[in-house]
Amino acid sequence: MKFFDRHSILICSATAIATVVAVFTTNADASNVFGASGNNQQLLQPKQHQVVQKPAQNQPVILPVQHQPPQQPVTQQPHQNQTKPNYTPSSAVTKLKADVADLNTTLNIYIKTGNRADLDLTIVIAGIDMVTVINTDLTNIDHDGALLRDLLGVAKQVPALKEQASTLLSALEKTKPSVKQAQKSTNEANARLIPIRNKLNTIDKGIRSLVKIAEGLEKGLNLYSATLVKVQQCADGLPAGSKKDSIQISIDNRANEIDPTVVKINADLVSIINAVNTIDQSIQSDTKKIIEPLHKLESDLDSLARKLHALINPLHELDALYKKEFSAEFPYPAPTFENPFKIKHYKVSIGFKTILEGKEKIEHEIEKMLSKEMYEAAKLFGLEKLIRAIEHDAMNEMNAIKNKIHLNINIEVQGLDKIEADLSAFEKALANIQMPNIDTQPIKNLLNKIQDEVKQLNSIFSVCTKK
Repeated sequence: MKFFDRHSILICSATAIATVVAVFTTNADASNVFGASGNNQQLLQPKQHQVVQKPAQNQPVILPVQHQPPQQPVTQQPHQNQTKPNYTPSSAVTKLKADVADLNTTLNIYIKTGNRADLDLTIVIAGIDMVTVINTDLTNIDHDGALLRDLLGVAKQVPALKEQASTLLSALEKTKPSVKQAQKSTNEANARLIPIRNKLNTIDKGIRSLVKIAEGLEKGLNLYSATLVKVQQCADGLPAGSKKDSIQISIDNRANEIDPTVVKINADLVSIINAVNTIDQSIQSDTKKIIEPLHKLESDLDSLARKLHALINPLHELDALYKKEFSAEFPYPAPTFENPFKIKHYKVSIGFKTILEGKEKIEHEIEKMLSKEMYEAAKLFGLEKLIRAIEHDAMNEMNAIKNKIHLNINIEVQGLDKIEADLSAFEKALANIQMPNIDTQPIKNLLNKIQDEVKQLNSIFSVCTKK
């Protein structure tokens, strides 16, 4: 047996004492960390224990004596650089914060998606309404075309308008059947499109309504999150004890109560986003490309209807002019006993139709209407001068009207012959648009609940801050 001297025994004794002190110190720290009130243990964060490396076999364990200052209680400092509290956050509050953040993200996505879909649906609904506008344009073209076919017969009698009037009249006759058929097609399409329009309008209203509610909920959640952080920070700053425990339990209860609703609304909203995205994609891929040629057709028909209608009044004026007479006077002697040199004036009136036939026809008409003596008086005055006065007035009035008449127009409308096929494709594309039912009430309920929860949390904050 090996014997140790006095000096070795003293070293071993000191080593043993140091080991005991280290063990008791470690146990004391653990007691301070986990020995607080039982309900609050989860809020506290345990200190890191010293890890002692196990020596190799047959090696003596030598632990240095550690001189540690006595532990001081941790107090909250008033300045900004405060020591982080030695507890773990409430799992209920942590989960709620994460779920609220998820819902906020989903709301933001929905608002953007909903606004985009609202714009696209508005364009589609306007496209359906455009079919009605096309039908109205066609009706106007058909009605005005019938009037113009009669009025252009008069215009053909005017030499300066004859060629253009004949060309336009022929074109109107040629397009009449296609206009009639297009009228029939759009009338029938309108009857089928009205129910689809009503459904799309209902969906669009639901999407717009939900966007507004989502914007309100987004603001409400921001206020709620700020209030929750404020209350939790207040609870975190309280010293361990029954008040801290009670307040944390109240916060957790509120979080546990509302969190399932937040999660459910988020899931529902994700489903709605997917449905709205499907609508938008369908419009972008199918419906939009069909609406564009209908827009072009409507624009062309509207332009033609305006041009044709603009001809009606001037041609009515020309028709009235055609039935009008123009007059001129010539002097003739009418002596009396009282005044042997008395002169009177005689007025001759010639119809515009006759005037258009030329001077010889006018002169012949004057000769027919006057007696031999009066005709001789007219010749004495100057038939040329008389005829020129009549023609001058008639041509002045005709030129004023003619300047308003623009007969050199192209009435051919591209795409009118395939409008029935375009309308059929439009209906099929609209039928492919899915029409989900959008229930806004659950989100309204959550918004109301969030507003109530803010009040509840503020009440807890009042208790927390009360001395």
